[in-house]
Amino acid sequence: MKYLLLGSSITTILAGVASAATTIVAITPQLHETTGIATFSTDGGHMTGLEVTVRFADLTSEVANWSGSGTSGSATGVKFKLEQAGQTFSQPWTLTNLSGSPILGFSLDGHPGDTVFDRTNPSHGTTGSDQGKDLQLGNDGMGSEILGTATYSDAVKLKTEALVGDLYLRVNVDLATPYEGTSFTFMQDTDTTQFINDLTAVPEPSTGLGVGLLLSAAFFLRRRK
Repeated sequence: MKYLLLGSSITTILAGVASAATTIVAITPQLHETTGIATFSTDGGHMTGLEVTVRFADLTSEVANWSGSGTSGSATGVKFKLEQAGQTFSQPWTLTNLSGSPILGFSLDGHPGDTVFDRTNPSHGTTGSDQGKDLQLGNDGMGSEILGTATYSDAVKLKTEALVGDLYLRVNVDLATPYEGTSFTFMQDTDTTQFINDLTAVPEPSTGLGVGLLLSAAFFLRRRK
């Protein structure tokens, strides 16, 4: 399986193996930054606000936000429930299908929950993040592995450091085949940012350069007149 790190700001390609069941892809259409990481021992109670979207075979989808209490939390909709208890580095998430339609995939958006997804490599990457763990799909409850692709997007760096490449703001999972069972588990490590509402987009350097070139051209043309 391949790890792909692609995007306008990042073009490095890494190869490795994390799980026989899950292919990992990483893209960076938009770089984000934050002041710091408050804890790498994030548990289900830390992620309040995290946005969960689940897609179904009947071509519908549902969105629910995370609610945490103590060391556990969940996002509950009409058609699904996603829950997690204990530290995300070592304890699984459980997705339960409450609808009558198979699950095609799901996505997690950490932005509204001040949460970032910490990947396996580089290990001990961003300051304060410690070890991470790539998303690993579990089994279907009957001993068979669930296959799929996890795509990380929007890398996160600290405001005072260069991009390391282990932290991401969002992860999307596409299952290889529709899941027709009741529930399955997966692993995914998360970290919590130091301050709330502190994840901000970093403007593309080329944007400022382009504006500068346009202004220079306009000035040159005006001088010639």
